[in-house]
Amino acid sequence: MTGFIIQNPTLEQCLKAVKMGIGARRLLIMLGELRVDYFGRGSSELDYGERLLIVKSDGSLLIHRPTNVEPVNWQPPGSLYRAYVKRGLLVLEAYRKRPEERVKVTFRRVSLVGVYHLKDEAEFKLYTAEEIMKKAFIKRPDLVEKGLRVVLEEKRLRAGLVDCFCVDSSNRPVVVEFKKDRASVEAVEQLSRYVDELRRGNPEVRGILVAPSITREALERARSLNLEYRRLDVRSCIRVLESIGESVKPLEYFEG
Repeated sequence: MTGFIIQNPTLEQCLKAVKMGIGARRLLIMLGELRVDYFGRGSSELDYGERLLIVKSDGSLLIHRPTNVEPVNWQPPGSLYRAYVKRGLLVLEAYRKRPEERVKVTFRRVSLVGVYHLKDEAEFKLYTAEEIMKKAFIKRPDLVEKGLRVVLEEKRLRAGLVDCFCVDSSNRPVVVEFKKDRASVEAVEQLSRYVDELRRGNPEVRGILVAPSITREALERARSLNLEYRRLDVRSCIRVLESIGESVKPLEYFEG
């Protein structure tokens, strides 16, 4: 990563940094007191406040307030820019042609401006919590039951897509279904449909529902259908994967 940062810059320093950063397709970051005016499919205005402005190398613009994940204003990649100083204010305008839109950002004070050249060629992989559980199970089937062996990571049935199709230590087929949250009666019924379809050809097929917890009603329903439940949570699976050198970033994981 190469670049520079200026704290409490003059307007001239700021304007030079903005033009250089955007012109060279660098990452531009600015902290300051600014207002935002939007013109396009509608119109909006946001009076002065201390905010973060980001212009990325692809031309996208994001303006963040001190709270919330989503930007309060933004423009997509490929936006065109114009920057100038007028009446003691620094103005940055971002244009979009189709549809025609314009975001006008006016700074009356800039606390920080930075320009950076970032290199990032890594492949981005997203894992849902259930996929993390399945991935850990495939690496370590004994997390669910000693002697289990994964035959297929996914198995397509008329009733749907089975998470993992396995065999146990007695060579009996086992359907394993994962849920990231507390397993409900609906989850049990889903597993039951898979197992029922396979039991038509082999009555010894087992079904195991894997989840951090299960409702009392779901557990009673599972037992009545000759299905099984095993407790396993996402955090344990992440630890298992990290212990074998695999880094994971769950897309969705909440502790209840």
